[in-house]
Amino acid sequence: MIFSNTTNNWAKMKEIVNDCKSDAIVPEVPAGFKVFYIKNSGYQNIIGGILENGYAKIKKTSANTDITNGNDCYSLGGAQFGLYKDGSKVATITTKADGTSNTVEVSAGTYTLKEDVCHKGYAKAAVDSGEPTRQWVLKTDEDGFCDLDFVKVKDSSMARLAGVPFKITSKTTGESHIIVTDVNGYVNTSSSWNLHTNNTNRGQSDEDGIWFEMDREGNKTTKVDNALGALPYDLYVLDEMPCEANKGCRLLEGIEIAITRDSVTVKLGTLTDDAIKIETTAKDSETGGHFAKADEKVTIVDTVKYTGLYKNKEYVMKGTLMDKETGKPLLDKEGKEITAEQKFTAKSDNGTVEMSFTFDASLMQGKTTVVFESVFYNDLEVAVHADIEDEDQTVTFGQPPAEHSPKTGDNLPMIPIVALLIASAAGITAALIRRKHKAGSDDSDE
Repeated sequence: MIFSNTTNNWAKMKEIVNDCKSDAIVPEVPAGFKVFYIKNSGYQNIIGGILENGYAKIKKTSANTDITNGNDCYSLGGAQFGLYKDGSKVATITTKADGTSNTVEVSAGTYTLKEDVCHKGYAKAAVDSGEPTRQWVLKTDEDGFCDLDFVKVKDSSMARLAGVPFKITSKTTGESHIIVTDVNGYVNTSSSWNLHTNNTNRGQSDEDGIWFEMDREGNKTTKVDNALGALPYDLYVLDEMPCEANKGCRLLEGIEIAITRDSVTVKLGTLTDDAIKIETTAKDSETGGHFAKADEKVTIVDTVKYTGLYKNKEYVMKGTLMDKETGKPLLDKEGKEITAEQKFTAKSDNGTVEMSFTFDASLMQGKTTVVFESVFYNDLEVAVHADIEDEDQTVTFGQPPAEHSPKTGDNLPMIPIVALLIASAAGITAALIRRKHKAGSDDSDE
């Protein structure tokens, strides 16, 4: 940013000084303008002044001129910058095609410059603009069209995922269409692979063609032409859509594609999905173990460990208590399912969430419950843990197994106990016989 004082204020300063010499005239001093007059006895007097207002302007340049110069997808003109002082916007600066801006007059002080509206093809010059997940620079043919291909696989097994829909959206016009992976997880937008005229933009199968028909101003100008590529000069965003094939995976989103010049079919390579996994451990809040008393108020706490979530994204955890014997949801005294739900924001791609289930268990003596958990993102189930045999998810209502000597009423096996008593009796009898025999050898009368 450049601030500059006015180039010639001499006439105005002389006018103010002369007015000050007169007793009849009250000088008019513009806001922010200060003038001084110094008398020097025997020397030339000094007139000076300060203009406290200044002028602000900017110049915006590209960080990668090899791509942007001569490319209609990019423009330095049209960006709008807000000039802020003490949190309030005091002026707007707008750039021209060469990156220079208009000039605005401001008072002296410290200002903050923030880009409110960015150039075409550029991200905002702001701290919170964020970074795309992935980014490619693509080239088009001589008519400004290009083709796009990639292979979709699952990260954990590298298995190719068929029937996965991807949405391609123009950042300039908002035009959006769906492409679908084939049986090998492959996508190719060229007409040599799949004719653009075949069910154009239906987006339901891998045999449906795709075609972008709008220009950068949003006007429909081009008809479907199998001799051209499907994607004209533009900036695009590629987002993976949910389906059965990618269930339980972290979907790819926000992949930016900038199509520029020359003739190629662009190879995006292999796009992988990271698997989302959750593990749970359920315990009674009072006993701290996998046994709970059949009381009127019981709380089971399930600690859920997750991996593969997007950092700073909001998710919803939903849980249900299941009856292990029937495999159906456990019902409370009123016949309702016992569930819990909690929203959370992932602080990193792995972490833990605690779910609490509080209910009346007074009629559940002898029953066993297993906690099932699911994770949802944008109303889509992305992970589930529902193993009816998982002991870590299991809580039994009743007394835990005895770990001490048997008491009256304990249901213990009787045969080993009887055998132990017989052995003890036999030992006592043998000891008495030996004692009597010894005594007889010492005393014949006895």
